[in-house]
Amino acid sequence: MKTILIAGATGLIGTHLIKTLANTYKFILITRDKNNVKSTKKNCVIISWKEFNTQNSKWIEEADIVINLAGESILKPFTKRNKQKIYDSRIQSTKYLVRAIQNTTKKPSCFINASAIGYYDHSIANKTYTEADRAGKGFLSKLCQDWEHEARKASIRTIQLRIGLVLDSKKGFLKTMLILFNTYMGGFLGNGKQACPWIHIEDVTNSIKFIIETNQISGPVNLVSPKICDLKTFCNILSHITNKPSWLHPPAFIIRLLLGELAASLLKTPFVKPEKLLLNKYKFIHIDLEKTLNYSIK
Repeated sequence: MKTILIAGATGLIGTHLIKTLANTYKFILITRDKNNVKSTKKNCVIISWKEFNTQNSKWIEEADIVINLAGESILKPFTKRNKQKIYDSRIQSTKYLVRAIQNTTKKPSCFINASAIGYYDHSIANKTYTEADRAGKGFLSKLCQDWEHEARKASIRTIQLRIGLVLDSKKGFLKTMLILFNTYMGGFLGNGKQACPWIHIEDVTNSIKFIIETNQISGPVNLVSPKICDLKTFCNILSHITNKPSWLHPPAFIIRLLLGELAASLLKTPFVKPEKLLLNKYKFIHIDLEKTLNYSIK
């Protein structure tokens, strides 16, 4: 069995990825506090960042694939302190892993590093972005550019996952939306015309498996559904499924007043296409949004 080293394995994507690949891979999991991580899975070693940095060559040499999903949540006010924590948590973890790969003789076959659709421009309406498009401006775009730049320094095949809104009823975006709708507080932000670039968690983990096994894929990869929709459409479908109204629509100026710089990423979310996955014949499991939401919350 090959071994995957994962940083940030306790988050939504990491936990599902381990379940998806549990029968075909061994794992080394890096965490900030391994005392808070419990695993009953066979072939799973848990280490702290301190342990990794002390013997990074040892751990990298044991890994066939390295995946970095580490990073602070961005869903917090963009204060100077919060932005620094968000930035450092991503850039530093990537630097640690890349430096270890560079300094190791026996190298893994690929390095998969998280990024986000925040890479793209948030100011152009009705444009659909592919991996070939340039980055936007602002904090999130700069963060993603620097994040990807550090990842590309690894001297092996590298992939940057530009991840959209991951659907899982127990964590993340969909869980938050379900709480709002089930408490009669559901609705979209602003005019609802901004993109809702969703992807089901099963397609996230299966596409990562596909990327690992498809050697010709490298560079940025958009992890979003091929079915493009706006936030208003998403909320209307969720309203129908939950039988709860989509009525609360705080105007853009209120969102800007409350959230400051973060507002742009919520009010002007870019439309994104998973062109590289489609060109490489990845078969999405979940494409129809209504069926996907019904499946997710049943």
